[in-house]
Amino acid sequence: GAGMAVSVMREGGMTAAGVPLASIQRMDANESGRCLVHATLQAPVTSNTALIRADTNNMMQQTVIARKGDMAPGVPNGVFSSFIGETYVGGNISFRATVTGQGITAANNEGLWYFKGNNNNLIVRTGDQVESMPTGILWSKILGAWMHEDSGIMVYGRIKGPGVAPANDTILWLVPEVPERVVLLREGDLIGGGSTYRLGPMQRIAFNPGGGYMVLASLLGAPAYSDTVLLSGETYDSLTDNPILRRPVLRMREGTLYDRQEGIVSKLTSITWSGPAFDPFQKAAHPHPMGTAATLQLGYSNGTKEIVWSVP
Repeated sequence: GAGMAVSVMREGGMTAAGVPLASIQRMDANESGRCLVHATLQAPVTSNTALIRADTNNMMQQTVIARKGDMAPGVPNGVFSSFIGETYVGGNISFRATVTGQGITAANNEGLWYFKGNNNNLIVRTGDQVESMPTGILWSKILGAWMHEDSGIMVYGRIKGPGVAPANDTILWLVPEVPERVVLLREGDLIGGGSTYRLGPMQRIAFNPGGGYMVLASLLGAPAYSDTVLLSGETYDSLTDNPILRRPVLRMREGTLYDRQEGIVSKLTSITWSGPAFDPFQKAAHPHPMGTAATLQLGYSNGTKEIVWSVP
């Protein structure tokens, strides 16, 4: 009934891994009464951590998603070593982990897996070729990921290889419902709208599980009064089957005149995205609840400020 609390997992209790739970490290939950627990187990050090899905409607129903020492799908000779971050949206789970094994080094020991149905699928591994980019462009670091509520995942990461420099080494990359991968945004891209300035570091990212996303970024070489932009795009709408149409467009830029629909036209002087530091994985699984929205504070040249709540 209303207000009733149900114990789902308890330290010391038996787990689906066949051993007792030593401690709960962190937890994420979806909308349908299931939670994902990063757990320490009462087991040898080679197998003493796991990701366990638990059904809050049935505390006896647990599933081990991945466990330290298990073979890591998609990584020859690799086993899971540690779990760095995880998130749970709809019926799907993504998690970031390190691996160990023969031939595995610091340059290729990290990956991102997507659990759907009953299988873990490797999406990204450091040291691997970035699909949809020129041969020799490799993943260097996984910085974040967001999931669509039905299928698909958006990845924020660092790359390396021919022609890659600090000014263009981060990308926003999409694994959509269909097999074709696409780079949505890359540091160093032209921002469009007739501007000759290029995109600098991405400061904040929000992703709506329905498919929309939004990025706050700086501009390389732009004057201080106009060096911040807000872009947004749509990844899963039926109108965006063409990968190019999934790329974001410019929505706001500091230094631009805006009509605030009150008969007042003034210059936008600041865009501030409030909320916790960028961290799409747990401990804070999403930058905002479900990663679906952003609260922006806009400043204008006439001295006024405005709070805007925006959903990608």
